Amino acid sequence: MYDIEPAISQDQYKLDGFMPGLIDRLRAKGNGKLYGLTPSFETNVIYYNRNLFKKYQIELPNGKMTWKELLDLAERFASVESGKKQVFGLYQTKGPASLMYDIAAASALKLVDAKSGKLLIDSDGWKEAMKMTADAVRNHAAYAPPPMKEGEQLDGYDDADYEKHRDYLKQYSRSNEMFYMGHAAMTIQAPWFASFLRDIPYYSKTPEIDWGIAAAPVNPAMPDESAYVKLSEIYAISADSPNKRAAWEFVKFVNGSEMAQVAGKAMNDTLPTRSDYFKDFRGRETDAFYLLKPMQVSGVSDKKSIPAGFHSEFDALLSDALNSVIEKEKTLDEAVAELQIKGQEILDRSRETKQQK
Repeated sequence: MYDIEPAISQDQYKLDGFMPGLIDRLRAKGNGKLYGLTPSFETNVIYYNRNLFKKYQIELPNGKMTWKELLDLAERFASVESGKKQVFGLYQTKGPASLMYDIAAASALKLVDAKSGKLLIDSDGWKEAMKMTADAVRNHAAYAPPPMKEGEQLDGYDDADYEKHRDYLKQYSRSNEMFYMGHAAMTIQAPWFASFLRDIPYYSKTPEIDWGIAAAPVNPAMPDESAYVKLSEIYAISADSPNKRAAWEFVKFVNGSEMAQVAGKAMNDTLPTRSDYFKDFRGRETDAFYLLKPMQVSGVSDKKSIPAGFHSEFDALLSDALNSVIEKEKTLDEAVAELQIKGQEILDRSRETKQQK
């Protein structure tokens, strides 16, 4: 790759308009050198229903909360209603295991030791993440749904609307309905969810809700960094390119203010890394998207240490282990000890399969 720092200096190309921590993260990827720029990024934030917080006189979530603080806040909703009117503080879209991975990611926990090849699920950090998850689900602070059954229909839609927009609605599943219909006070989602909340009144009979956003949970040891910021395409230049100048002009344009202005109006899966061009979304401030820096330390998803195919088998065991702790069929230590042994067997077998290929 071609080091673009000299070209940046020569053209006096300003880097101070990018989101906090972005250039440092890109330099870290290049071992101290800047080889490329990225015009967009993805991140998760907390979406919350203002009406529910106001109704039950609970303070709103704020930026830089830890996972413990967030789940403690969520648990305050556990006793406000019951039965079909049950309100969950936090709605997790993909089940308890996904919630546990999110908690672990904030602390940059590694699932596998790169040097020894040992599974680390029996470490103190992972045990704490599993305990927090099990307690939150058991205490009704968080709701992690089972898979949607074939033929099951979302509430709040007439048959004609459901048939007309079936693909759209199934794409976002019932998780979003739980939040929108007032059964969940908070959910952690990507930028597209704001567009979903904007568009859903066209498909549902339910009036638009008053919602807001706050930055995703952080590790108290790194309160200014987020594990949920993911960089999109990085535009770089080949070191042996015969057209470095033309390529640099293209990189500048893609990462420039004009493109950022367009991206700021789209509001889809990604956001412009130039934060000055996305300040407002339907009267709501967007600071929460830009509050935290990208985390410098890689965590759970370490592709170098974890062979392909491992998670598909291991995650099924993890879900069973979590459910056994939630239902108090096993103690935390019993479930983790069994998961460590069986998980290591899966990891070793996955490596052998990879080597044979």
